[in-house]
Amino acid sequence: MKKKFYLISIFLAGAVGLSFLALLIIKARENLFYAAQIALFSAIPFLLVSLLRRILNLPRPEAGDPDALHSGKGASFPSRPAYSSFFIAVLFLGFYPLCSIPLFFAAVAISLFRVFARWHSPLD
Repeated sequence: MKKKFYLISIFLAGAVGLSFLALLIIKARENLFYAAQIALFSAIPFLLVSLLRRILNLPRPEAGDPDALHSGKGASFPSRPAYSSFFIAVLFLGFYPLCSIPLFFAAVAISLFRVFARWHSPLD
């Protein structure tokens, strides 16, 4: 069951990521420089989240479990897929508000499924 929740979260994260790529393509057709700014604006917070994750190095819920889906022992908090999904949903809110609604639902689902899969704890 854990693997099923994890795979659903991966699928949803991929769909959200593709929507971000579509946004960049749409904006690049309007103005390439503006699309580059959006990409850079999106990359900097992601890198900061990754840095925070390395500094905190909090254990995953299943650390030490031989049947765990994840072999790593640390770098659980904050969850990059959850962060990225919410970031993309908020980004869409500024450009295409109606399109952001399903993205917010997907972000919540990604966050919940990663907790159900015991890949992250609820605070991640």
